[in-house]
Amino acid sequence: MPKPSIGIFGGAFNPIHLGHLAAAQEALLRYRLDRVFFVPAGISVWEKPDWLNAESRFRLVALALNDNPHFFASRIEIERPDRSYSVDTLRAFHHRFPQSPLFLLIGSDAFSEFPRWKEPQEILKLAELIVIYRPGTRLTAAIRNLVTPRVHLLSYPGVAISSKEIRARLARGESIRYLVPDSVCEAILQETLYREEVSK
Repeated sequence: MPKPSIGIFGGAFNPIHLGHLAAAQEALLRYRLDRVFFVPAGISVWEKPDWLNAESRFRLVALALNDNPHFFASRIEIERPDRSYSVDTLRAFHHRFPQSPLFLLIGSDAFSEFPRWKEPQEILKLAELIVIYRPGTRLTAAIRNLVTPRVHLLSYPGVAISSKEIRARLARGESIRYLVPDSVCEAILQETLYREEVSK
């Protein structure tokens, strides 16, 4: 019996939004993945001052995935005591699913920095990469030159929205409804996670 194919979708998820979910669903269908694990970063090399704390970001991810039986939230990077690197996360998943093909989902912006990641060649040994880009995005020659048989480009018919834009809308008191799952919207508003007062 074939082992399940595992997708690993890491990121800040600050906050998770419908674009993330649409991209993961497209990857699930296109590459016949059995599960996709969303892995919110704990202490990340990319961490910025406007990041929500790791526990709050994880909780929003778990809320967003609650109604999809193929999507799971993973605490693996949050529970790591030091900085998170993709290669370490992949090693941990390989240990947990030793016979399963692994697919790492990453955004095209992050992929453009891939040669500077920690142990990029080891990453490619551990997993195939699914590079996600938004509709209308013009991929640079540098990105296309990094494509190999183990690197796949995936455009998804999702919402052209970013977590940064959602945070900006919240800061301006503007609605984020229909940009994030309803459960995430409610949690952000009720707990004022990004500002003291936001409007729905």
